[in-house]
Amino acid sequence: DLIMIFPAWGTGNGAEFSVDNVVFNIDPDAVATSPGDSGDGATTTTAMGIDFEGPQLTWGSFDTNPVQYVDNPATTGINTSATVALLTVLQGDGEWAGARTEGIDTFALDATNCTVKMDVYRDTIGLTHVKFEKNNGDGWGSAGTVAVSNTVINQWETLTFDTCGWIGHAETGVIDGFAIHIDQTATRSQDTLNHFDNIMFSAQEGSGTAPDTAPAIAAPAPTAATADVIAVFSDSYTAVTGVNTNPNWGQATVTTEVDIEGNNTLKMAGLNYQGIEYSVQDVSGKTTLHLDYWTADATTFDVFLISEGPAETSHTITTTQSGWQSVEIPLSTYSGVVDLTKAFQFKFVGAGTIYLDNLYFY
Repeated sequence: DLIMIFPAWGTGNGAEFSVDNVVFNIDPDAVATSPGDSGDGATTTTAMGIDFEGPQLTWGSFDTNPVQYVDNPATTGINTSATVALLTVLQGDGEWAGARTEGIDTFALDATNCTVKMDVYRDTIGLTHVKFEKNNGDGWGSAGTVAVSNTVINQWETLTFDTCGWIGHAETGVIDGFAIHIDQTATRSQDTLNHFDNIMFSAQEGSGTAPDTAPAIAAPAPTAATADVIAVFSDSYTAVTGVNTNPNWGQATVTTEVDIEGNNTLKMAGLNYQGIEYSVQDVSGKTTLHLDYWTADATTFDVFLISEGPAETSHTITTTQSGWQSVEIPLSTYSGVVDLTKAFQFKFVGAGTIYLDNLYFY
């Protein structure tokens, strides 16, 4: 309960010393991992899914410390829940660190529940695995795992796991447990924070329940301060002059502006490539390009920044489908080729249909 600081002991008579931001850092080599259970013994069904509001399912961790139930680190955007789950995986924890719950009522895997969706908020890029488990009496059996990597850090992203290939497997006819291996890697270089929420079990695509083909809700409202933003397309900010969202560059893409919940949104249908023009902007004082996208069928697309000359280079986005995703692209991605003092165009290259909103520098 007492901290004493002796700056320049015995010297500097009359000097003043200012101290701030005193932090105690834990030696990771001295921290012991103690797996265990956490939760209230609540139950759910595949129809209801899993969130972390109210009484909690019990989760048992393995090769890492117990699941914690914490405040949502970012309540704007795709996940507005108050409470979420957190696995803090230490650098020295096991490659397959994670947690399992037996709180889902026993079920059989079929076409109505084999698509698993989960929101994650992680501070590193890496694989997350999901696994169904059967209690065989003499141990737990499984058909295996399905892995998906997040594509952004420190923001919510919806991951989709297709487990439909396990329908009819001997270990998925009577499922007693659901496991998550988060941050699976044999070469972990740091401790990682892994929030997760809104685990849903939905129908196989093509099984009679059609997937969404267009967003039902508007893109999340951006949070950057107006004074810090140079906007090209967004209802939340005043755009720069000279914006043309559909210049004739000979593209096959059909580009329109559509209304979604009162929010003007750019729709690029049948994308092969699509340009956006705007008056020349000096964005060299900004650090980031922000955009929100939604797609039901695109798997990747390239975002080109173009400056006068012209000079252009791209950043590739690997998509998460059927949910608004917010992407922050460092302008350092472009600055080796593009003159950031003379930016004047974007180009999007890909396949499928992409909805776009909140395109701005900050």
